[in-house]
Amino acid sequence: PKPNLYTLHSWIGIIAAILFGLQWTLGFLAFLFPKFSPEIRSILLPFHQYFGSSILCLAVAAALMGHLEKAIWSTPGYAQKDSESMLVNFIGVFLVLFVMGVTFLLSKFSKEKAM
Repeated sequence: PKPNLYTLHSWIGIIAAILFGLQWTLGFLAFLFPKFSPEIRSILLPFHQYFGSSILCLAVAAALMGHLEKAIWSTPGYAQKDSESMLVNFIGVFLVLFVMGVTFLLSKFSKEKAM
């Protein structure tokens, strides 16, 4: 068996999971649990938005690295571009397109209304 936390995939995945937990906890405390003042919420909102999209990118990066590692280590025909390797590559492309679409929508529609 391969040791845990051996590859970049595992490190990125752990970082994404920890940041997601922190984001969730801070978001719950600041926005759903009404103890923070509106001023503190307005200060935290840009950080909340930035780290949310950053965590999405980290999670998809970990997924891409995990798919590639699994395909390289367990598929003998990966270098010959068999059907399984093509499926892994297409899933990777679709994940990248998904993140590009989400980050575009976040950047396009998360601004304040222009006067």
